[in-house]
Amino acid sequence: MWETLIEKDQEWFLYLNQLGTPAWDSFWLFLSDKWGALPLYGFLLFLLYRQLGWKRVLLLLVFIGLLITTTDQLSGFFKYGVQRLRPCYEPELEGLVRLVKSSCGGRFGYFSAHAANAFGLATFIAVFWGRSRRLWGMLLIFWALLV
Repeated sequence: MWETLIEKDQEWFLYLNQLGTPAWDSFWLFLSDKWGALPLYGFLLFLLYRQLGWKRVLLLLVFIGLLITTTDQLSGFFKYGVQRLRPCYEPELEGLVRLVKSSCGGRFGYFSAHAANAFGLATFIAVFWGRSRRLWGMLLIFWALLV
């Protein structure tokens, strides 16, 4: 069963990987860059400040910091616990993977700390806003899906 799951995962990865085109590469690199989201974070901070004021925003930032620390550390725990190779290091996929940038990153890639942090933040803010800013919450979840 486990081997079938890994096989299906590799099939899906290769399928999605081959959908990429050089015309879109810079967009996806920007989207996956942790610094590319700074304007979004600044805008969220501004919206939260307008709603809550500085004292409550600072308290909220403490909780967001704890959330990011937790997701980041949990990702590292799984990466080094499971030790699943990134596709660019996987011998079975050699020559089949379309690399967008020259460096592949760390040896292990399960699961992405960057994606976990994006989803954690998006979910936290979406739940915090609830129905009052439902559209913003949905947009944040969509952004996290893209990451």
